[in-house]
Amino acid sequence: MRGEFARVASLFSEDASLAEGVAWLINQHLRALEGKAGARELKESVLTLLGDGLLPDGYRVRDVDSDGLWVSYRGDRFPLREMSDGYRTVTALVVDLVRQLADAGLGVDASGVVLIDEVDAHLHVSWQKRIGPWLKAHFPGIQFVVSTHSPYVCQAADPGGLIRLPGPDEQEPPRVVSDELYQRVVYGSGDDAVLSDLFGLDSPYSPRAVELREHLAELELLVATGQADANGVREWEQLRDRLSSSPPSRVDDVTRHFDER
Repeated sequence: MRGEFARVASLFSEDASLAEGVAWLINQHLRALEGKAGARELKESVLTLLGDGLLPDGYRVRDVDSDGLWVSYRGDRFPLREMSDGYRTVTALVVDLVRQLADAGLGVDASGVVLIDEVDAHLHVSWQKRIGPWLKAHFPGIQFVVSTHSPYVCQAADPGGLIRLPGPDEQEPPRVVSDELYQRVVYGSGDDAVLSDLFGLDSPYSPRAVELREHLAELELLVATGQADANGVREWEQLRDRLSSSPPSRVDDVTRHFDER
């Protein structure tokens, strides 16, 4: 696949990105075996890039041959095609990006704009926190325009680069968030982000947990004011231990209960 369509094909087909990228890298491997000028250097530079902390938990892209890309872990070797969606998707993303740059005669330090739709798809939370900084560090001249539902991916945004898209029932246009909201999302916790206007959640807890926490706040008020009997105190202690929330969360719950009264 060549031309302008090749540059956006992966937006519509994840498999297209992986298949095209791996086929391109296999071709560089074969060209290197044939002694073609620059092929070995290009192949090695791509493998070095892929092996530089892209994959999590000690996994590392090590080699490419006629069967495809290979990943190593604790001395064992696996074909990339047998790995989970997250490993294949992220590797495909990076290989496709390098391929597009190489086809244009450019290196990883080139400038440009790259669109990525839902980069957090298939990624564990810990990986969502790392993927943005990794891409920015390894492609310093690229401006990444990324859509995401992950607060952790949002934390990699540059100042002025966090944009809120309207929901299905909202009529307002997309807008750059305020500096105050940017600071909260980027430098706060995941809970800070999801409870902000950017994501619009009322609570980070499940509906069942919210119900139990509201009941705990009611019991806590009775205990604090001396109105709870022995059974109430015992229920409060059991529920408190069961939920085992942090002190700031408990303060928020009790304060909210007082406000509602």
